[in-house]
Amino acid sequence: MRVTQPVTEETTAGLSAEQRLVVESRGWPHSFEVMEQGDEEGRPRRYETWSYYDGGITYIFVDGAFVTWRDAELQPLTLVPWPYRPNQFTLGDGADRVEASLAGHKWLTLAGLEALPHLQVNGSDMRLLGFEGGRLVLVEALA
Repeated sequence: MRVTQPVTEETTAGLSAEQRLVVESRGWPHSFEVMEQGDEEGRPRRYETWSYYDGGITYIFVDGAFVTWRDAELQPLTLVPWPYRPNQFTLGDGADRVEASLAGHKWLTLAGLEALPHLQVNGSDMRLLGFEGGRLVLVEALA
């Protein structure tokens, strides 16, 4: 059994209509990734992948619009209460603002991650935060 934050108007604020439909039908994702990448003209776009382990499915959104879904080979997990939601992270925020919004959660700076050499990466509580030029550009929350 999975316990997460309730689905209310307050907790779904900032979600697109398509994302809200997924949350209302499936609940909050077990794990998610939120990432900023530039499009062809260099404008920042918000890419999100939401994974549900009980159904083995991942939903993909770009700037809140549903793009596609895929079957995922996700192993069944013992899931724990989860305090994070994809819509609570604002890409572009500075580290001080992000840290303040996660008050009470200890985090530390991780050094030498080969996969993300251009990012300052902070981690704690099954979550990674990536900063580039002092701006939040990556969030990974694991089940």
